[in-house]
Amino acid sequence: MANKLDFSLYVVTDSRLVGEKSLESVIQLALKGGATMIQYREKNKEANEIYAKALVLKNMCNKFGVPLIINDRLDIAMAIDADGIHIGQKDLPIAEVRKLFGPHKIIGLTVENEAQVVLSNGQEVDYYIAAPVFRTNTKLDDRGLLGIEGLKSMIKVSKKPVIAAGGISLKNAADVMDLGSAGIVVVNQIMSGEDPKLISEKFIKILKPKGI
Repeated sequence: MANKLDFSLYVVTDSRLVGEKSLESVIQLALKGGATMIQYREKNKEANEIYAKALVLKNMCNKFGVPLIINDRLDIAMAIDADGIHIGQKDLPIAEVRKLFGPHKIIGLTVENEAQVVLSNGQEVDYYIAAPVFRTNTKLDDRGLLGIEGLKSMIKVSKKPVIAAGGISLKNAADVMDLGSAGIVVVNQIMSGEDPKLISEKFIKILKPKGI
């Protein structure tokens, strides 16, 4: 299992949002701004392209001492010796991922309700991403949203760090952290932002007001 980790500003990539910028340049700026963990998530490219990009991102993250997490693709994570992998409820069983990936790698799991947290508490997972907390650009109705109370309940029953995802912004990040969240997931505001470094710095000021 992984040692002490900093989940404060957990940035998830989305290459569809970067516009004319390169994904690498966006991630580099986010890292300069204080991002504490990067998840490379790519659903629409071939394996060789994902592998090549993941290698570049890994080298970049290594320079900043920040873990690189690969979304879903255990083969890619193993091929580049990534720091970790993030899986969903319909992916490979956690026990199998741990067996294949090794005892010291980071494994994260997406959870959508309290029952999933309780069910996974006894498994070899290092953290949970609880989602979606608030409305997002892709989820405009309230069905399935955790809200503050839902997130609070999941944190209460969890034996692992819980990172909040879905609609997290500069306006609500402090409220989410006050509940006991280990960190927040940011996608759109950094991926499509004009200044990913500045946005990251603004989040860090909220997440780490004392510079800890």
